[in-house]
Amino acid sequence: MKHHAGAEMAMKERLREFDPTGSLQRDCAEIAAIIGGDSDRVANAFFETYLAHTGFDSRLASDAQDRIRQETERYIRIKFSDPVSEQWADSTRACLRHANHHGATIRSVLIAISAGNEFVSDLIDARLKDDGDKRVALQRSLLRLTMIEAELLCSDLANTT
Repeated sequence: MKHHAGAEMAMKERLREFDPTGSLQRDCAEIAAIIGGDSDRVANAFFETYLAHTGFDSRLASDAQDRIRQETERYIRIKFSDPVSEQWADSTRACLRHANHHGATIRSVLIAISAGNEFVSDLIDARLKDDGDKRVALQRSLLRLTMIEAELLCSDLANTT
């Protein structure tokens, strides 16, 4: 298996490495369906945590916060509907760069990602409480997707420092 520098790796290749069963795209589509009309609530879980942990709630103008909120909603939709898209990878990296530019840490971004993904995990549990096998499969895929996000951030940070 070839190993490339993280930031240079295409999302299709990245997903292959993190997805030994080849089920991630299909599972993400199912997760997107579970999220459905709750994408704004998932985005809000990330957004509120991000603002609180970066201090941006008091340091950024409301129009800048609105742009972050809108990008967060777009990010959530793309991440689950098209996980091989470079758009969500680019958005992940842009979030880190924005945070760094304003003096926030990668830790703040990871905490916010965790909050958003925990909300998704709760939706999966609630909607699939009677289907343990499917629930476990989707939770595993969510974990893989979370690790891809973390790897994107770490690779970008390593390539920019």
